[in-house]
Formats: sequence, C-alpha cells, structure tokens
Amino acid sequence: MPEPQFPANPIVAIPAISIANQSLQDISRTTIDRSRVVICDCTGRNPNVFYEIGIAHTLGREVILITQIDADIPFDLRHLRYVTYLNNGEGLAVLYAKLEPRLIELAQ
Repeated sequence: MPEPQFPANPIVAIPAISIANQSLQDISRTTIDRSRVVICDCTGRNPNVFYEIGIAHTLGREVILITQIDADIPFDLRHLRYVTYLNNGEGLAVLYAKLEPRLIELAQ
C-alpha cells in the first residue's frame, strides 16, 4: 500500500532547528503556544506527552489524542475522544483519514 499523501493545507510543523537551543520544557511550551491544534500520541504512556497535554489544555489548545493501545489512555483522559491506530502503512493511512477532516475543520 502506498504511503498516505498529505494535502497542502495551513497545518505547519515547527522545524526542530528553530528551537534547538532551548530546554525540553521550553521547546514544549513554545511549540504548543504557537499551535492551534496539538496531536499527542499516548502510546507507551510517555510522561513528557502527558506533561505536554497538560500545557496544551492550560493554554486552551485543541488536543487530539491518538494511541496504538486503548489502555495507554489514562483514566482521567478517557472521557476525551481519542483515535486508535496501527503502526504500519495501512494503519497510518487510516489514522490520517480519521484525522484529516477534524484538522481541516479546525484550520478554518
């Protein structure tokens, strides 16, 4: 299956080079502060991801949770919608298909 093609749209990733001399906490805060939407992958229960979710919620950003395993979404975030995906070509294409309409809606 071919890799998913991402259409041209107003969604922009912030290049790592522009934030290279900052601490991890500053990078998280700066990047999230510049964003309207934050997609957080909860797979593996990385504490930094949950820290970033907290920052995004505090700043009033739209947060989209994704995970490979339902159990990786903590109980206090389970009331929020989240998207599960498989980490392979087909699974990532399905993930993109699920995220695309919401991202386009939020970009308007």
